[in-house]
Amino acid sequence: MGEMYLSSKAFVGMYSLRLLKIYDSRVGRNCKVYLPCGLDFLSDELSFLPSNFQAENLVELNLACSYVEQLWTGVQNIVSLKEINLNNSKHLATFPDMSQAKNLERANLEYCTSFVKVSSSIRSGIKLSSLKSLNLSGCSNLTMYPEFAENIMYLNLRETAVEQIPKSIGRLSGLVALNRKDCKRLCFLPENLHDLKSLKTIDLSGCSCIASFPNISTNIRYLYLSETALEEVPSTIGCLSSLSSLDLMNCKRLKNLSRGIC
Repeated sequence: MGEMYLSSKAFVGMYSLRLLKIYDSRVGRNCKVYLPCGLDFLSDELSFLPSNFQAENLVELNLACSYVEQLWTGVQNIVSLKEINLNNSKHLATFPDMSQAKNLERANLEYCTSFVKVSSSIRSGIKLSSLKSLNLSGCSNLTMYPEFAENIMYLNLRETAVEQIPKSIGRLSGLVALNRKDCKRLCFLPENLHDLKSLKTIDLSGCSCIASFPNISTNIRYLYLSETALEEVPSTIGCLSSLSSLDLMNCKRLKNLSRGIC
């Protein structure tokens, strides 16, 4: 679509309008846009959501690259919420109560560098049974591993300060991809990774403290272990019948490979 020129009151009479997205606009900072009752505009420069913020019909909340410090306090009725995107919101230090978000499927907190703690409602996963994807990549101050519902499929903890993966990860029966790339403080892996039968991808590249690797499910397809401190690769890797990609680049301590994978 070419350039379009709109009056500031172009939307004021659209009372049924519920979603409006404007990309790559040339709207000046002092420009006022009049919206119909029931549709509110959230500036990317706000620090807090309005005190009268009502979210019972909200399906997607996108505040990527915002200045937001806190979303809301207490319990918010967000039963319709399916996706929340706060990536690169570098001032966000805490995550709100998400206990009512029973339909939440995707949460993106990538590079929220002030973020230090995952909400207990996400951490427990008791009510977030619909959550399939959680991206905490680049949350460099996050040190505690969150616990999640069994149905989560994609878990990205790349470039975080989380030091260990607890044994409880073995109950994530639906987990398909685990990304812990460039986690310099991660030194040990739980022995029960082989319990994750749905797991297809493990990325531990750049985890320079990892010196040993446990047995894993034969369903693994992609295994990235470059720039780790591995000295040897378990012989059981030769039994991974589904494995199509194994990356051991720059493993400078690696002395030999199992005959099964040579």
